[in-house]
Amino acid sequence: MGCDIHLFVEIIEGDYVSALADGQFRVSRNYELFRALAGIRAEPGFAPLIEPRGLPEIMSRSVFGTYYQPILDEKTAVEWRAGDWVTPDEAKRYEHRVSPSRGQGWIPSEIGYVPYPDWHTPSWLTRSEVHRCLEAGGLRLPTYDFELEVVLEAMAFLELHNPKISTRVVFWFDN
Repeated sequence: MGCDIHLFVEIIEGDYVSALADGQFRVSRNYELFRALAGIRAEPGFAPLIEPRGLPEIMSRSVFGTYYQPILDEKTAVEWRAGDWVTPDEAKRYEHRVSPSRGQGWIPSEIGYVPYPDWHTPSWLTRSEVHRCLEAGGLRLPTYDFELEVVLEAMAFLELHNPKISTRVVFWFDN
């Protein structure tokens, strides 16, 4: 079974966090890259330079709404025309739940939210941390991964042209 990465670029300005383009960036399935960023598919004993951190405490609505599913009763799900959602009974099988007060998803839930069941190892890194992880993993840009190079260049451009902001990649994996 393959493993893919889900990657967003977030822009942070003070307490406000937004996602660049409000969507995921396509980064190729590359286990050397996944190993360098988060230890995914690594040989026993390997530890990434920066251990996976989980999701950031404050994240964009795009990241929250993509990573988590709302817990809804059927009537509310129909009213909101919710695509993916879980019932309160289904949510009991999830170890990790997020309270409604933390909810930043597109669909409000008074009960809470749960991550998609096949998604794992969420983390986030700044642009310089990504470069350091790649270097520690023996990987080099610009020739290593074109899609990731575009993402990192976009982050550099944003930070250069607006010194009030910072950027980070937020990512997780699926099976």
